This record gives sequence, C-alpha cells and structure tokens, in this order.
Amino acid sequence: MTFEEEEAIRYTASGREKVIGYVGQYGGTKKWLSKLVDVVMIQSLFKLENSQSLLDEYEMMIVDECHHVSALMFEKVVAQFRGKYLYGLTATPERKNGHEPIVFQRIGEILHTADKRETDFKRQLQLRFTSFGHLEIEKTKASNFIQLSDWIATDSARNQLILKDILAQVAEGRNILGLVNRIQQIDVFEKLLKEKEVDDCYIISGKTKVRERTSLLETLEQLDKGFVLLSTGKYIGEGFDLPQLDTLILAAPFSWKNNLIQ
Repeated sequence: MTFEEEEAIRYTASGREKVIGYVGQYGGTKKWLSKLVDVVMIQSLFKLENSQSLLDEYEMMIVDECHHVSALMFEKVVAQFRGKYLYGLTATPERKNGHEPIVFQRIGEILHTADKRETDFKRQLQLRFTSFGHLEIEKTKASNFIQLSDWIATDSARNQLILKDILAQVAEGRNILGLVNRIQQIDVFEKLLKEKEVDDCYIISGKTKVRERTSLLETLEQLDKGFVLLSTGKYIGEGFDLPQLDTLILAAPFSWKNNLIQ
C-alpha cells in the first residue's frame, strides 16, 4: 500500500525529532502503532488488557499463517475483531488434529488458492533407499514416531549415506539446506562435515538467538561460495526465506505431511 502523505514527525523522550513511517509494529520491544498499517504479534495482542479497544481501531485484519487460529490463544484474539474485512493466509489449512473447522469458522472459507510458482530451472527429486532397521521396531507401535526418530538419528550407516550425498553436493558448490528432526543429528552431521574439512557449515537450532539467526542469514545471502545449513523443520519453516538455497536434503521423516509443505 502506498501513502502519498509525508512521513509523520514524533519526538523522543529527550525532545529530538524522529521521523516515523506509516507502518507500525507491536511486539517484543517495538510498541508503536500508526493505526493505518500495523504489524502486530498476536501473542502481544493476547496479553493486552485493552486488546478489544485496540482492535476496534481497524477496519481490516490480515492473519498470516492463519491455520494457527485453531489454537485457543489465536482464536480468542481473532474472535475479538469486529472490522469489515478479515483475511487469512496459509499454505496448510488442514490440521493434524482435525481442528480446521475452527479456522474456517473464524476466518471464512477459502477464496483463492495460488498456483504453483513457475521456475526457470528444473526441479529434480532423488530418492535414497537405506537398509535402516532396528531389532525393536517390530515391537514398537507404528505411531511411536518419537522412538523411531531417535533410532534414525543415531543410525551410523544411514548417516554415512546422507553425508555422502551432502559431500557430493558440496563438491558442486551447491547451497544446501539439510533438514533433520533431532538436534543430536545436527551435532552428528556438524562433526562429520568438520572431519571432512567442510568449513562453510552453519547451524540454526533452539540454541540460536534471534539476533544470531538474523546475522547468519544476512551472511549467507552475501556468500559467493557454496555452504551447508543444518536445521530442523521447527526452525526452518514458516516465514523462512533464503533465495540462495538450491539443494534440499530431507534427512529425516516427517510425522505430518503439512510439516513438509511448510
């Protein structure tokens, strides 16, 4: 959206002039709202005592990743909105717990589905079949995904096969994203890659602070050589965008198809 008016002038606590644009932010340490176009963390709205009066200032709400509206906190905030226009954006409206009717009740029915983005390059899917097995698998319920994931993460033969594929892509100068679902498996691959003298290996995990993550992504965007980025779907999913990536290695299974889509 474009506003032709001049930017607003506000003053700091010391009385100095500060130019403010028309897009406000509310969340964390940023708490200035323009009441025209504002980006707000829904968690911050939930904590506000006067969230209803604040929401009443707006005529339109756009909920990003609106599939989360099926969660109680998100639903309560959206239910307070009484404006005329309410839109939701998501790549995965279907919920694993079957609660998508809550999303449709609060946001509305699907109005538009975007077509798959056309690219100038050909995407290739290469499947790798392993001989992974465990003596206890037959005794384990198929639904015990946690136990199976633990075994997969620590299977040396399987990890060596994955390492071989990663190294082959490194040799071609690719920008690689390796996704696993266990932090311990990230540690395993980081160690194996260092042993193979792969220096440009980076990690995003729960230990990575927000500022460190931002700084790392900025660094990767500027690199003029191939790199390996290791992470889990929990930290590389919604809102993640790194155009430099050209190779994706799914080194672990997913318990739900929408996790892969995200």
